[in-house]
Amino acid sequence: MQQQQQQQQQQQQQREQAQNGNERAEGDTAVDAAATAAAAAIIAAVTAAAAATAAATKATATATTTAAPMAAATAAVTAAATTATAAAATTATAAATAAATAAATATATATTTATAAATTTATAAATAAAAAAATAAAAAAAAGAYILERGYPVVAYKGVGEGQYLPRV
Repeated sequence: MQQQQQQQQQQQQQREQAQNGNERAEGDTAVDAAATAAAAAIIAAVTAAAAATAAATKATATATTTAAPMAAATAAVTAAATTATAAAATTATAAATAAATAAATATATATTTATAAATTTATAAATAAAAAAATAAAAAAAAGAYILERGYPVVAYKGVGEGQYLPRV
């Protein structure tokens, strides 16, 4: 009973987390769905184990009232309870493993998508910066050509009439 309450609390927490996570990426939605499915499978397994335990307890009580077949009935009940418990544990473990695999896959997919988006953004920014630099260089070259073409005074390089202006050609 206490396990069922814990399971219900866990399931409620998972529901609240799923409701609060509406702003998450698509990969997180898949993880939530897988976790919810795993929780439902675990709750079903625990419920089945509780039912098997209750049946075993009832059978034990009946066998106790009968003196002759008591040992055989107790052995059968113990074997049935052990089998049911092992089957429930196997089912719960498989469900948890599937949920963990789904979560890992969703996380890897989300990481790959985010990395690709960041790379695309960085490439676009670098391309835009290169284009801006090329435009600025072309503008500077055009301005220099315009100044020389118009014959505006330009200071000569050091060593060649230092401080003098180049004449119009």
